[in-house]
Amino acid sequence: MKERIRDAASGGAGDLLPAVSREGMATRWTREGGGDEELRAKVSTILNRVQENGLPALEELAAEFDGWDGKRSLFLTRADCDAVLDELDPETRELLTRTAERIRTFCEKQRSCLRDLETPIPGGRAGHVWKPVERAGCYVPGGRYPLASSMLMTVIPARVAGVREIVAATPGDSPVVLAAAAIAGADLVLRAGGAQAVAALAFGAGTLAPCDVITGPGNGWVTEAKRQIAGTTRIDGLAGPSELLLVADETANPEWAAADLLAQAEHDPEARIALVTATLETRDRVTAAVARQLRSFPEEIRRIMIAALAGGSSFVTADESERIAICDELAAEHLQLSIAAPESFLGKLAHYGTAFLGEDAPTALGDYGAGPNHTLPTGRAARKKGGLSVLDYLRCVTWMRIETDGEGGDCRSAESFAKLEGLAGHARSLALRLDA
Repeated sequence: MKERIRDAASGGAGDLLPAVSREGMATRWTREGGGDEELRAKVSTILNRVQENGLPALEELAAEFDGWDGKRSLFLTRADCDAVLDELDPETRELLTRTAERIRTFCEKQRSCLRDLETPIPGGRAGHVWKPVERAGCYVPGGRYPLASSMLMTVIPARVAGVREIVAATPGDSPVVLAAAAIAGADLVLRAGGAQAVAALAFGAGTLAPCDVITGPGNGWVTEAKRQIAGTTRIDGLAGPSELLLVADETANPEWAAADLLAQAEHDPEARIALVTATLETRDRVTAAVARQLRSFPEEIRRIMIAALAGGSSFVTADESERIAICDELAAEHLQLSIAAPESFLGKLAHYGTAFLGEDAPTALGDYGAGPNHTLPTGRAARKKGGLSVLDYLRCVTWMRIETDGEGGDCRSAESFAKLEGLAGHARSLALRLDA
């Protein structure tokens, strides 16, 4: 690490975003950390303690892991959060309110796309309706960077979806995060984090009832806890380290591209950062700008960035079809297209968490409430799901009504099918309608 810092400080690209083959890029993108078995066992113990002993266990774990002193409640009501909001300086309050409104507007547009359905079927009608879950738990990270933006991004979609009760969990007492909870519309805030917070949301603790869905990103403890409770509680997904795949051509501003790469590298030493260019010249201009800009950051942040970039990669190919194939193969959380014709390129892709079209739309803008959610699939999960949205708090529930006799409802065909499958009880239930 020290050698990498000295190299960056001297102005050379060094080991940052090393050039690799296409196969090497895929391998570095999917690198795994160690200690999974030990983590799973520890998280399982925490979940079991809270499930079996409820609030007393939660309080013990909050004291151990979250620094809870036992002198204040672990729970804050909406009135408590409103009081924090009232004390916030006007400029920050206005910023939170403005950002929340943009997120809310986008969520409302999403919700308006989801229509109830009613259609004729033989002998009657059938349809579906969109119904919100009753209770949602929203996890908001509070570690290296307390994220007020994540409070807005998880709670607002739940509120727009129509969820009756929203509980946010976040470690610490950041006034900005708690004020964001008030603006977003959280009903209750649990001042705890990690696996113990996920356990409380999933199983309940004290007056806190179990949640139907748990959303939001977190560290490895949170992700593992969500993995283990997913069989009984709905989750939005399993968050991994932040990801950015930046595709640049000769029209890209290398200083802007470098800043975009560094912004995502800032998240985590394990962040997945990759650069794909059409020419070697473009790659070298961007990586040189990365090395230069690194010198302007405080050492603590620079260390995080260097670790992420050293674990990242760069790949050069003049073949657009190969650049497209790489993008689909990685299925990145954030896809930044700093190229001349981003819409055309995007139209040929199938897999990405969210896309930023053109260098005037930096990934960092998506982190702070332009509209779409910043809680996105990682670890190639974009191949099977999209980012957090109102859909994560809704259920599509179907119904049917038969308005004529059994013959009109085609009970005869259904009876024949029941007999085909050997289900005598089903066949009798249908035959009774035919005989009526």
